[in-house]
Amino acid sequence: PIPAQHLHRACSPRGFGAVLAMPRRCRPHPRPWACRPWASAAMAVAVEGALLFAGAAGEVAVEAEAPGEPDLAPSWLPQVDLEDLECHRPMEAPVVAWSELRDLFEELALRTLHLQTLRPLPEDQGMTHWRRAMQMDILSRAAVVLVRFQAALMECPLGTVTASLFVLMLANLPADDISIGPLPQPFAMVVEDLARRPFLEHAARDLRLLLDIAPLHVTAAAAWSVFSMLSLYEGRVRWLQPPLPGAADAVGAARLACVGTSIAGIPSEEVLQQLRRHIPFASGKDIIGLKFLRGMDPLVTKVMRDPAEFSEKYMHTCPAGAATFAATAAMLALMSNPSLFERFSHLAHFVLSLHMEEVLAGASTWGVFYALSKLQKFATRAFDLVWSTRELLALPADPAEFDRIRLDGAARAARLNAAASKHEHAPTRQLAAFLATVARHQEQTRQREEVVVYLTAVGGQPFSDHITGFFRRALAVNLPGLIVLCMDTEAHNRCEAAVANESTELILCVFAIEGHVVLIKHAFIPAILSAGVDTVWIDFDTFIFRDPTDDIVHARDNPFRVLPQRERIRYGSFLFENATEMCAVSKICDARQHWHFNISSDFDEDPASATPSDGEVEMLVTEHWDARCLNNGLFYVKATHRPLFFFVLFVRQLYVNPYTDNQNLFDSFLAHSTIDTAAPQSRPILNYALFDIERTFACAEGHRGSMSNLATFHFWSSDFRTRETSEDEEAASSDVVGSSEHGATIRTRDGIQRVAKMRMTKTDLFEAFFGGGAVDGIDFGDVVPFPAVAARFLKQVETPPPRWKGMCSVTAVGIEELVDERLLQGEDDLVDWDHVTKVCDSPDASDIAGSLFLGGSSWVEPAVAAGSSYEDASMPHCRGIPLKAWADAMRIVGDLESASLLRRLDAEVLKAELRHLNVGYLLTIQAFQEYGAERVAAELERAVASERRVEPAGGAGGR
Repeated sequence: PIPAQHLHRACSPRGFGAVLAMPRRCRPHPRPWACRPWASAAMAVAVEGALLFAGAAGEVAVEAEAPGEPDLAPSWLPQVDLEDLECHRPMEAPVVAWSELRDLFEELALRTLHLQTLRPLPEDQGMTHWRRAMQMDILSRAAVVLVRFQAALMECPLGTVTASLFVLMLANLPADDISIGPLPQPFAMVVEDLARRPFLEHAARDLRLLLDIAPLHVTAAAAWSVFSMLSLYEGRVRWLQPPLPGAADAVGAARLACVGTSIAGIPSEEVLQQLRRHIPFASGKDIIGLKFLRGMDPLVTKVMRDPAEFSEKYMHTCPAGAATFAATAAMLALMSNPSLFERFSHLAHFVLSLHMEEVLAGASTWGVFYALSKLQKFATRAFDLVWSTRELLALPADPAEFDRIRLDGAARAARLNAAASKHEHAPTRQLAAFLATVARHQEQTRQREEVVVYLTAVGGQPFSDHITGFFRRALAVNLPGLIVLCMDTEAHNRCEAAVANESTELILCVFAIEGHVVLIKHAFIPAILSAGVDTVWIDFDTFIFRDPTDDIVHARDNPFRVLPQRERIRYGSFLFENATEMCAVSKICDARQHWHFNISSDFDEDPASATPSDGEVEMLVTEHWDARCLNNGLFYVKATHRPLFFFVLFVRQLYVNPYTDNQNLFDSFLAHSTIDTAAPQSRPILNYALFDIERTFACAEGHRGSMSNLATFHFWSSDFRTRETSEDEEAASSDVVGSSEHGATIRTRDGIQRVAKMRMTKTDLFEAFFGGGAVDGIDFGDVVPFPAVAARFLKQVETPPPRWKGMCSVTAVGIEELVDERLLQGEDDLVDWDHVTKVCDSPDASDIAGSLFLGGSSWVEPAVAAGSSYEDASMPHCRGIPLKAWADAMRIVGDLESASLLRRLDAEVLKAELRHLNVGYLLTIQAFQEYGAERVAAELERAVASERRVEPAGGAGGR
């Protein structure tokens, strides 16, 4: 049981780290829904019958631990079961088919809301007919959820409350807008019962329960699309409709708009106008996000200069405005200062929980549900991984005893053999048996005591086509052991076939289709570490020149420098070594803005936590060639208890924070160059060192290594086509200026000279390095021969080291420099960013979808016109593109749907977007049409999946 004084901390959004520091007996039970502050609230709902028209009230059971159940996690390791927020786990006799219900809610949002702006689409008669039919389809399932509310709540909390809110919305629609015909009697009873009850009271009760289940930003990211659903209906439900201008209730309208109040000297009417103007552009994926970033940053900065005024006054006098502002500020933080994201998100959560009825009353005026639905556009992953620390091998009670296993061959073999035959988790049995084989092989052929295994993931194109080439290379260089996580069925089939053809027992193919690749990638590492086996993650888009294990062990045992540096300078989310570096990198040299920051952890302050000596390296990581942040395409982990704790916690935090970029969080966990609020204070601060990326572990961005010294070559390079020139290059004049030709130069707005890089697409790199056999060609000393075309490319990307390394960005920040580069290479005029990011008073949804910038010339139009066959100027044009091009694109989508190459839902989304002149989808169709129908369908599916946040299975990529 959790002591009462710890209950709030244990179940709060930031409480997990605090719980880890508790003694084992005081931690939450590991099973799902054991730590549930909403249990009593759910009981109250059931007892009062507020949402039930049938069924008896009673207590909500919290799952208890079965007597005699083995406790596999020792006291020094957190026991984690990832909460199944989207209800993917199989259940015996569930209340409803949760996956079907979730898919229906998602389809309702996709078909009725604009894909980018999330504003409700205008409805014609056919669309209205479809929506009403869909409402009945959902109602037939949601009614069952209400009848069995208690059981449903324990099975799938988010789904249950979403269903309850949906039925409440339907009950308050006009009667003729619920269904196509008369409601069947059982459903009519549900709707009529709810329609008689106070709407705001019951909606507030449901929403408070929603807030108790999970933090606001977690709920917003979930595939249940609850805030999209509420945004869709808030303009239709009479209780949420704002008074019309000039209506009799003008006083009420002014009250909802908080007329007469202000924050930071800004009248609420102006704040409301700014929010309405800019929220439609909020996006972490599209270039239109710049409009949101530039438009909202001054307002948020001014308001937050004095947070006390907001928290002590404004949130109480204008709750709906405060909640919307906080949600908007959270999105802005994701783009510019992630260390503030959870602070703003929790602020919105707090305002809602404190003033729910007032927020509901002003929801339509301020667009609070709309803002929360836009927050989902920033999520990068779904909650679709089922994982638990019960999948690990059994661990000793003493962490020091576990640390000794990695160098004790007999103890390691005994544990692996026991797990291979007795572990309750089948994949763990398979893994243990494979690791036992690898350990025996390494003991026979190697001089070192530790066992090292390599881990990678593969799926999608062009990765799967080169599985055989990758395996042949791994075997040719005698890689000690390789585990391959196969992200789709085709990759797994090819992997198994390649292993059979090569007759090897040192490669394991794992069928791993659940979850996003970055989740699976990191979830597999704790299982290997728990076996006492050191782990090297290597991205599949990497060429191996020779077995890098000796280089890795040497780098670990003879580090040039052990990190992190504990005393640092902080600015925003970024960390600098000292004031001099901060001034050089960020150009912020005013000492008054330098925040001295100490890297510390509650975990390291625990007397029971054994810390390594200062010179002992626990991890090796890779920094970017031209930036200070980490690229987790290659890293090594020592199989001791602190790294195991680190990765168990990392998997959990990565799962519950789908907005954070996995590399940013990885960097933040190590306290390397950035801070992220998803990195808890109660984590071990590992000792780590950097790989030598100049001469040994290279990438396509640049290197200085000779062919005989390189160990690996990562195909990663940045989105920039140029790099800053070295001093020698700047002194030499270029023959070509203002083009993308290799060696040509450009000069940026701030006078920096940059030179065009040697570039190849990833597909071409795979073909160059793996397509010709991967083991034939030029011989460089001890390096196993490799293709001559690959050797030529390696020579061409040799570059001087960068003069300085800046900060990293994976959001819209930095896109301006990227666009400037393209224009300068084409000798085009630079964009006036202040002009093109200015937002009109009433942004139009079709304008947002159809062009990169409102009010300015579209950069897409000339490219499409020049590259297409539709050049007859006499034909009608839309967005500067001939109408026939749009019509042909829609016909192609229809043909792909008829041929079953596109899912019906994806086809419907594509047709709707093409009707709204979405240039991106038109470009996709035209660009890949010559590759055949299957390729066009695959590219369109990826494009739609990207917009929907859930990516299709594919290989691991870099920043």
